Amino acid sequence: MMYWITWLGWENIKCNAAIIEQKGETMKKALALAMIFVFVCSIECFAKTVKGYYPGGNLKFIDHYNSKNELSGWYKFYYPNGQLKEEGQYKNGKLVGAVRKYYLDGSPITQ
Repeated sequence: MMYWITWLGWENIKCNAAIIEQKGETMKKALALAMIFVFVCSIECFAKTVKGYYPGGNLKFIDHYNSKNELSGWYKFYYPNGQLKEEGQYKNGKLVGAVRKYYLDGSPITQ
């Protein structure tokens, strides 16, 4: 007999767990794998971090995006020598808070 696990939301998985537990150890393992897949997909598929590099290999910038592909979270820009140049924060594509800028030697630029 073949069983199908469908995922329509977290509550559905929890409801299916009680039913599947009655079917034996194989179905418990299948459910565990399905839940791991959903968890990993929710992290990897719906948010991303983008890094850019200078030709020499040093980090140039780090940006974070949400599931709508909007900047969301901290961003940082670096000088070619690896020193932090600028940092700030976005939320749903909009800049929030103060942007902090730094000189090449790492000392903050007062604004």
